Amino acid sequence: MATDLENKLAVQAARGGQVAERAGKTTFDLIEEQKPAFAIALRGQIKPDVFVRIAYTTLRTNPNLLKCEPKSLMAALMLSAQLALEPGGPLGRAYLVPYGREVQFIVGYKGFMELARRSGRISDIYAETVREGDTFEVSYGLHRDIVHKHGETRGKLTHVYAVATYRDGSAPSFVVLDRARVESFRKRSKAANNGPWVTDEEAMWLKTAVRRLATWLPLSIEFAQAAAADEQIIVDSRSLDVIDQEPMPDDDESGADDQEQQPAEGATDGQGDLLKGQS
Repeated sequence: MATDLENKLAVQAARGGQVAERAGKTTFDLIEEQKPAFAIALRGQIKPDVFVRIAYTTLRTNPNLLKCEPKSLMAALMLSAQLALEPGGPLGRAYLVPYGREVQFIVGYKGFMELARRSGRISDIYAETVREGDTFEVSYGLHRDIVHKHGETRGKLTHVYAVATYRDGSAPSFVVLDRARVESFRKRSKAANNGPWVTDEEAMWLKTAVRRLATWLPLSIEFAQAAAADEQIIVDSRSLDVIDQEPMPDDDESGADDQEQQPAEGATDGQGDLLKGQS
């Protein structure tokens, strides 16, 4: 994780006149000028040239991003650099989505899993979707387990689950969500009818499960920052200051699911969301 000073230097380098659109300057020129600032934020996890090349490809793939305010686009790219998540590309770790004249930053499920692994305490984390025709069984009680086998003919999505195992040998944790639960989270999203919820629905199901699981995991500061930034509209670099200070938000911002507050050790939430195996 970068120091506060490194992050502030990177953000300051992306502020003011440096991101204002100048006569004769294209958005690609502005990104190239910010490469040194991106390098500070990336702190060696991604090569600056690779990061900038991915940013170029993302803009060419989605030219509507070029219609967004330069200060919003630059701040979103800086946030992506601070988290060391590629802004687009085949890995699907983060997405930049036009939202009017501003950019919405969306973390992909692969991005969240990558950040979870950086805590150093998680051995593995993964998510799977369940479809009609699959064999799918969940066991509760003292010996909790999931059995999932793909059917020969697979239909619509019905469930999604995420699993984490620990380096210290503790019993795995996992969550299971049905279609109704996933749809309830989708409806709360600003991008419910746009971006990856439309183009990569299955990936967003996986992400929803990973985020729910993350509520109970030992996480890195980067993960908390990513969760705070996820699906936020990035107005300018000041948005990064706010995100940097915010704790990881609860997915149930409406407070409608108060019964899903963290249970005591070994307890469940009554909805079957949290399943921590017992040793």
